[in-house]
Amino acid sequence: TFYSDASTFIEGSSGIILEKGLNIYNILGDKFKTKKHLEILLSVRTKQLSLFQNAEESKAEIYQSYIKLFFYKFSFEAGKDNVQYEPGEYGLLFSKNVSPYWIVKLETEKPLNFYGNWKFAVFQGWLREKRHDYSNPKILGIRISWRPFSWFEIGGTRSTLFGGDGRAGYTIWDYWELITASKENEPGNKHDNDAYAAYDISIYLPVKKFSNSVKLLKLYYEDGGTDLCAFWQPEDSYSKCGILGFSLMNHSAVAGILFKTKKHTLRLEYAETNTHWYIHHVYNHEGYTYQGLSLGYPFGKNMQSMFLKHSFSLTPSLKFSYKLGYYRAPYRKSTLQEKVYYQEFNGEYFFKKYWKLGLFLKFIETQNYDTNPLPNQFSIIQEDKRNFIVGLSLSFQFENFLKSKNR
Repeated sequence: TFYSDASTFIEGSSGIILEKGLNIYNILGDKFKTKKHLEILLSVRTKQLSLFQNAEESKAEIYQSYIKLFFYKFSFEAGKDNVQYEPGEYGLLFSKNVSPYWIVKLETEKPLNFYGNWKFAVFQGWLREKRHDYSNPKILGIRISWRPFSWFEIGGTRSTLFGGDGRAGYTIWDYWELITASKENEPGNKHDNDAYAAYDISIYLPVKKFSNSVKLLKLYYEDGGTDLCAFWQPEDSYSKCGILGFSLMNHSAVAGILFKTKKHTLRLEYAETNTHWYIHHVYNHEGYTYQGLSLGYPFGKNMQSMFLKHSFSLTPSLKFSYKLGYYRAPYRKSTLQEKVYYQEFNGEYFFKKYWKLGLFLKFIETQNYDTNPLPNQFSIIQEDKRNFIVGLSLSFQFENFLKSKNR
């Protein structure tokens, strides 16, 4: 991949960060899965800045690698992975924007049936990195969704960034406080962490009744907050926190439409994040990030984003997509904003069933350039830029190769 400017990233790409010039990513891995109870994935990723760079100078890391056990309708996973459960292209709280991190996770693989379909996940991640605020913090995630009818689904997501070198440790009995956030707003308390909560609603319109070619038409909305007013917190009361006794504060939102046919997928999405998102008075530098990228929505805090994405297949072996997008930040309370307009084009060609050739193009026009690479800090200068990314990828799927040879 070639990038024409100093540094950038490709959103939603599991941690692909580009520097000026040629960037070469190599991923070597394999997956093993039994018929019922076990799945093992091992992969290593290296990055080089030129074809002629010494291999010893290239950066190598364990990439997405895990052991997953399946039992009844559940799975238990341990290893390196990233997660996304929310209905949009990117979630407010969790997305595939960052590299996989060390994680243990319990989740449903098949819905639990009780007055509708239920799914849940709970996990803890370890963000192993040196930081200016607190190095090596942990992240706790909880997700639950309920689909009482075929056309309606509601979900809730909870995340907490906590711990780290120099902060107090936690026992198993402390996790109830992490989940309920009953002591989260007490300054100096070890439970004073960076926590978020969100709910989302998806409506599936019954378009299949009118056309067999349409597979899905979904409307979705997600609303999240960095803080919670709740009657069980000492500083709050039932009357203060709304009719339910609790309510979200410092709102951010994602709304969109997803349309699928047999050959086409179309998504239109809008998002905005609050000025208080992804930064905290304890985690006050890197904040809610991992390796410099947002754990949630890729473009960070205090931003407004919208895009249109269209994917389609010309043949079973030839697929294309394009994406037209725009975002600006700081969105609120700022006279100087970075405004970014971009166009992406992707092409994939599959041949011999185990080779895949990919082409990626992105054109970026920026007004008022942000020189700070962190998604929750701003250092904007009055300078406009036009940049581009050109990427070429070649993948070999060893598993499909073996299957073709065994036939």
